[in-house]
Amino acid sequence: MLEEACEFDLEKSKKVLEVIDRNQLWRYETGWTKYPFENLEEISSIDAPEDSILFFDIELVVRDGTLPTLAIALGKDAWYGWCSDRLINETEIPMTPTADHLIPIGDIGREKVVIGHNVGFDRARCREAFQRENGSKIRFMDTMSMSIPMYGMADHQQALYETYDTDREEEMHNEWFNSWKERVSKNSLIAVHHHLYSQEAVENDESRKLKQRASFVKDPIETIREQFQSLMTYCARDNILCAEIYVRLWPEFIRRFPHPATLYGMLNMGNVYLPINTYWKMFYEQNERICEEKKTDATKRIVEAARMLSNGEEEEGDGEEEDDVEEKVKKEPEPQKNPAENDIWLWHQDWSLNSKQECSEWLIKLFKARSFVKLPLEDIDSHHIALKSQLIPGIFGFVIGPYPLFKTRSKGWGFLVPNWKPVEEFLSDSDVEYIEIKTDVTEGATKKTFPIRKFFEMVKNNEYEFGEFPISPDRKGFELDEKGMIRFYQLDHPTGEGNVGDPLTKHFAKDLKEMVLRPTRYEDNFKVVLDSIQTTQFWTSYRDRYHQEVAIWSPEINWKSGEIDMMEGSIAAAVVPAGTVSRRSVHKLWVTLTNQSTEHVIGTGIKAMVQSPKGFRLVGADVDSQEQWLAALYGDASEEKRLPVDQRVAGKTAFSNMMLAGSKSDNTDLHSVVANQLKISRNHAKTLNYARLYGSGESHAGKHLMRIGGMKQADAEATASHLFKLTKGETAKFMKLDGKMNCLVDKYIEEEVKDPDSCKILTINGDYFMPSYNSQFASETVRFEEWLLSRYSSLLEGSSTEKLILSLYENPSEQRKLFVGGYESSTFNFLETSAAAHDLRTPILGCQIADSLGKLPQGTPDSDFFDKKYKRSVMNWIVQSSAVDFLHLLLVSMQWLFIEEYLKSHRNQIYYVRVRSVFYRSKYGSATAVVEIHKAHGYGNSYCAEVDMSSNKSSVTGYILYGRKVVDCDY
Repeated sequence: MLEEACEFDLEKSKKVLEVIDRNQLWRYETGWTKYPFENLEEISSIDAPEDSILFFDIELVVRDGTLPTLAIALGKDAWYGWCSDRLINETEIPMTPTADHLIPIGDIGREKVVIGHNVGFDRARCREAFQRENGSKIRFMDTMSMSIPMYGMADHQQALYETYDTDREEEMHNEWFNSWKERVSKNSLIAVHHHLYSQEAVENDESRKLKQRASFVKDPIETIREQFQSLMTYCARDNILCAEIYVRLWPEFIRRFPHPATLYGMLNMGNVYLPINTYWKMFYEQNERICEEKKTDATKRIVEAARMLSNGEEEEGDGEEEDDVEEKVKKEPEPQKNPAENDIWLWHQDWSLNSKQECSEWLIKLFKARSFVKLPLEDIDSHHIALKSQLIPGIFGFVIGPYPLFKTRSKGWGFLVPNWKPVEEFLSDSDVEYIEIKTDVTEGATKKTFPIRKFFEMVKNNEYEFGEFPISPDRKGFELDEKGMIRFYQLDHPTGEGNVGDPLTKHFAKDLKEMVLRPTRYEDNFKVVLDSIQTTQFWTSYRDRYHQEVAIWSPEINWKSGEIDMMEGSIAAAVVPAGTVSRRSVHKLWVTLTNQSTEHVIGTGIKAMVQSPKGFRLVGADVDSQEQWLAALYGDASEEKRLPVDQRVAGKTAFSNMMLAGSKSDNTDLHSVVANQLKISRNHAKTLNYARLYGSGESHAGKHLMRIGGMKQADAEATASHLFKLTKGETAKFMKLDGKMNCLVDKYIEEEVKDPDSCKILTINGDYFMPSYNSQFASETVRFEEWLLSRYSSLLEGSSTEKLILSLYENPSEQRKLFVGGYESSTFNFLETSAAAHDLRTPILGCQIADSLGKLPQGTPDSDFFDKKYKRSVMNWIVQSSAVDFLHLLLVSMQWLFIEEYLKSHRNQIYYVRVRSVFYRSKYGSATAVVEIHKAHGYGNSYCAEVDMSSNKSSVTGYILYGRKVVDCDY
């Protein structure tokens, strides 16, 4: 059927559409209408399209909510149009949406393929997606998920595509850019179509399309009714674009992703079904109420502190109750005439008195409107100020270590540091109090008066009381005055790069908890603010995503739970089956949710709102450290590929053994071993281990140990160096041996190498690599060559010794940086050499890397620079895409073992609803389901044989499952 979809007569479809549009034949009727190609006089109303293949697109009025407004489907011999009851009959928006408000797409018992661009969005509004009885034979094929793994870009490449900003090194090596840009595409329907048909003349009125698309986003439904004919045609033309995209994508897709498990996995990853009940609505309403209460309390404390500061009150009164806000309002002092213009944090703000508002000008900026400034404190709520205002850290006098925080326009948040000796000399004059400094690090920035004496004394007192805050000598500082007395340093961004926009986010929670980052005034007030920040930020991030889920209810299925009237519902989440270049699934809510379960954090129980219907059990499992043990497995397979098949075992390398057989309980897992060796906490070791796998270097590890671990710079750098030597190993240059010479090295190792672990000859994916002549391990190469000459010099027959030696290697001048002697050396050597492949594919299912990361066409200028720039991303792709291969195999295995209903999966997790039949009448039926998932994990793991680990699949499976555990089980 997927092949047949390429055979649609799209030219005929376009001609018929032109006739429909020109004669305004779209029927303004509720439900489906069929427009046959052969005879438009036989337009008729139908229940649902009967075609086995449909191209499909829906539109909705954003201002109306999440339910569909109209839809267009393209079959092989007809167009189909659907209109909602609200569009035609002007009915009200339903408070409790049911299946009647959705689009019927056809009998779930008949095989059907529905194709669309981001088709999960359309599926979430189809009636059949919410029917769980007997399983559905309808599958949705997403052209966006087909294109992203081929032509899409990694997140960090998106900005590069839009505006090519380069550093100095890239400016000298940027000729690859245009060639790269031609190979990639953004993800929208228009962008993908343009990428595939850029060399052909395509009718595409871009401005009109944008205007019509905007109608659904901005306009009320009355506008849609007025423009009904043109908007139906617009939707139909999107179907044509989707069909044309599919025709080009399909043959390329099966070439790049040849294994049927990949196709099966993508088709079923999007078939998500999430059962819910009345608790879904109650959860939202309760969180909204509590969140608003917390934010309002915080707002009152912020305003209270700001007003006190504006009036010149540095300290709060003694003996006041923390929560007695109303009493404090009564005692609020009158504004004073001389505000504290020498404030260390708000020195650059306007402290002049606004006579009308009777407060400082900077205080007015705190409020969203001037009319809110004089509101009594008891009337203030969270909507009156911006809770992310840049004034808030200054109001509470925030410091990091001993240094005050300060925000610049160009570099974001940072801190001010005195240049000790010059400042001390400058302040030796007792009359000096102030200095003129810049308010930004840029040239020509405005200068303002800064209270340098007060600043210097505060920093000294803070150092005495709280200790020093180490600043690395290579950390870049910006001088704010001509004499170089005040320097500005940026706060460390959580991702390692960029400006910090808010120092009070979750990324700085550890610093706040450990008082590295802390307020110095109005501390009791800030405790309320901090509690609000920490408890509400999760829900603030997820509330809109939660609310926008299309929840469909079944009023006929109801019951009582105590005093609560319960009702059954469900969600067909709009998952993108392959939303990244590594083919990971994407969903704005379900796939991004963390496993955070802290009780005091509002909203973290979202996953618990998915609750199985009566008669069912929700069963789930995940794979611990999945990507790490897959990477370790590749290290095993790579190192042992020269061995006979029956001698290869999983767990041969130290990394693999710790991942597969190690245990946290007896400190034999990787994180515990590294922590013990380095004398750091297991959590720090775990963070560093994952960061290292995804390409972070020694510098990042050192900074982490300084900032989070509290180490001094010298200790952090030494520990980071030890960490990398222990795990990755020593770095050295190697030469690749010609494959025809491998048998000679086999013989040498057999005869001469007494201790294989000390041998510096590397085996990577069946090839030998010898230390280069200028490496620290060159003696190993010399010994091998001397052995070779002593054994086979008689065969030279007049040829020179030098010529024989050179013939041993593929290209002696091409030396590769590889790793020796670490737990993970074999893994990183495999990843390093694999990343250099010209046709890089996953080792198991043979899925090809996206063009955005793959090798540029031969002869592209500066392609070597491109390879170096994205080598880390390519290595990450190998591991992450292999994890997706594993998930797809797991889905196939579960299908063959047992399936009642698939819920959802992502990365290393998978969930199913298992019916309790007569045989599984108790909770033990669910336990059996868990065993079945274990078994499916085993079948998935047996693909070790594909990487030549062993010919005995069952034995490998048993070994790899050792130490794996099943979690998230509902009994």
